[in-house]
Amino acid sequence: MLNNIYILIILILLILLSLKIYQNYLYRQEILKQQQKLVKLKSLQEKDLEQARSIHQNSIPKQLPQPNNYSIAACFSPAQHLGGDYYNFFKVEHGSLNIFFDQYFFYMFDVSGHRIDSAFLAMFVNEAIENYFKLHHNEGEKVSPAEILKYIDEQYRSANYAEDYTISIIAGVLELKNNTFTYAATGFHFPFYLLDENNNLKEIETGGLPISTTFDVELLKLRDHKINFAENSSLFICTDGLVDEKRKDKLFADVLPEKIIEHSQLPAPFLVSKIKEEFINFIDGQSPEDDITFAAIDRINGQTIDWQSKVTCEILEKSNNEIQKRLENELKLNTKLKQKLLEALLKLLSRALKTTNQFDSKQEIRLRIIHQPEQYLYLSLIDQKTAFHLNKELNFCSSKEEQKLALENSFFELISYNNAGAQIFALKFL
Repeated sequence: MLNNIYILIILILLILLSLKIYQNYLYRQEILKQQQKLVKLKSLQEKDLEQARSIHQNSIPKQLPQPNNYSIAACFSPAQHLGGDYYNFFKVEHGSLNIFFDQYFFYMFDVSGHRIDSAFLAMFVNEAIENYFKLHHNEGEKVSPAEILKYIDEQYRSANYAEDYTISIIAGVLELKNNTFTYAATGFHFPFYLLDENNNLKEIETGGLPISTTFDVELLKLRDHKINFAENSSLFICTDGLVDEKRKDKLFADVLPEKIIEHSQLPAPFLVSKIKEEFINFIDGQSPEDDITFAAIDRINGQTIDWQSKVTCEILEKSNNEIQKRLENELKLNTKLKQKLLEALLKLLSRALKTTNQFDSKQEIRLRIIHQPEQYLYLSLIDQKTAFHLNKELNFCSSKEEQKLALENSFFELISYNNAGAQIFALKFL
């Protein structure tokens, strides 16, 4: 009798143990399912982020126009997977009245956040500017940066964005007929810089609240300001990521003015490259905390040669004689220097035609040479494809090594590329 009771107890315990094991099995299976769901969800989120990043990166200009007697360059590097900064520079079209106007529109903005929402907000700002020029700009009509910012604010408020989103933006019109830069800005708590022909650096205050549904539109106080752009002067504009970066209780804003002055003799692309190098040294190779975006615009006074051509197999042979004649007739250089310059130019053209365009006759390359007597020879080469250099986007922190590669056996002492590698700039000091 006692044995039967023991057997029954053991059976009950075995049944309870089996149930517990089965329950644990079901629990583990449920956990596994949830983990798989989380992995799948994370994969989808990463895919969405990558798509958003691709959209944002592809929207960044591959090339910037180089107006007559002006040079412009910019740098952009997102802090995280996605960036909230953006810049652009394009010619303002006046249709049949283009002969009377020579204007370029520049803008740079910083939207809050670094995720998908910031990418969509950046797209919204770009579309608002594009729509303004399509729907509200008439041929021959004055372009007011303040009115454009007001339009962005109106569209933003009508879209009912949440109060925690903000847009800080500066926009300006470069007028080549009278060499002025008319600008409006809001949300920038730091100045941009005007470096005049005598190397005096002036802070241009911006101020103002950002575009946001948190503030009444009357508080923005948007209006246009005008700057005279003298020969051999420069503008330097950036978002807050550059100036707010802090290391060892020191802001990069504290050293930026002196660095601009230190490299003031350089045209815009090289000033941008040098400031990028100075910033990388400042953060000591660490990752920046915010998006890094800045641009420089120069008005250059010098002898200029512009040359452009379609890409064909015969162009290498024809370009030799054509460019040589133009160098001899238009640049006041000694014969030896002209010959070395010609050899260096042909190497760059050969690379553009063979490596990048692959003799695609639909594509075009554009060359500009500027001679500043007793200062430098400055060259810019623009390719309609994606890259002269390594056929890839250039990494923010890899410029030194890549320039070493490019500078081997080079006539030029400095070489710089834009972010996409579609523009190459070269400098020879005289």
